[in-house]
Amino acid sequence: MKGESNHSVKFSPAHPKHFQWG
Repeated sequence: MKGESNHSVKFSPAHPKHFQWG
């Protein structure tokens, strides 16, 4: 789970260190 441009990555404001795969 690294910031891949292949997926729509949304950074949660509550968890800036976690990735939310939409």
